[in-house]
Amino acid sequence: MNAEVINNLLDKLDTSVNSNSFWIELGIPKANTDLGQILVQHLKTGNFHFELMKQDIERGWEYYVETVFQRNTEQSFLIPRIGNTWNGTKEISYKEINRKHTSELLFDLLTGFGEYFSISSSGSFMNKNEAASIIDNLLSNLDRLDSDWKVFNIDPNFLNNAESFFDSGYVKLPYFEGAGRDLALCFLVDGELNILLTNGYN
Repeated sequence: MNAEVINNLLDKLDTSVNSNSFWIELGIPKANTDLGQILVQHLKTGNFHFELMKQDIERGWEYYVETVFQRNTEQSFLIPRIGNTWNGTKEISYKEINRKHTSELLFDLLTGFGEYFSISSSGSFMNKNEAASIIDNLLSNLDRLDSDWKVFNIDPNFLNNAESFFDSGYVKLPYFEGAGRDLALCFLVDGELNILLTNGYN
């Protein structure tokens, strides 16, 4: 995937949805073709959380790591926070959607149109032309990589939410907010799973 296209999309979603948006890249085992089982495998092994944590660092959020300073030096390094974002769900619900509906979902998030998602009171929304350009760049990039790419809308209920984080004594690391702007879109492109995540609060 084109890093510039993806980062631009994530940055715009961050501001429109008031989100910590991520693009997670996962491999597909040759012996398994069921999307739900593949995702559960990545969740069980911790690979999903590891990739999420890498994105968390790369995008400058650093919610899933802590900074530690070596004694008697100014040198610091990051260590993972204890816990996992997966909530233990093993039944992943999803459905394949078409190009048009994919565009509609992203357009709704970027513009705050409010047809599919709640509207953020803190969001900075894009105008229709700007949003359409962002989406077209993404879809065109997908077309260039794989003319037969597919996209699946996954129920966003497989990661911990903010409430479970506090209830667990800060062990169940949260992602989804349950504020009407949680999204998990899975793009199957050139033998790889690419999952777009948004949460959104306020």
